Amino acid sequence: MVGYVEPHVRPDTLSLLNGREVLLNKKNEYRGTQLREG
Repeated sequence: MVGYVEPHVRPDTLSLLNGREVLLNKKNEYRGTQLREG
C-alpha cells in the first residue's frame, strides 16, 4: 500500500506503483481555494 507518491511523470517511478494499492489524496477547501493533502 502506498500512502503518497509524487512521480513527476517519471516512467521509472510510475512503474514502481504497478500492482500496489495507492490511497487517494484528501481534498479540502480553505477560504475558497481547493487544497489537497499529500
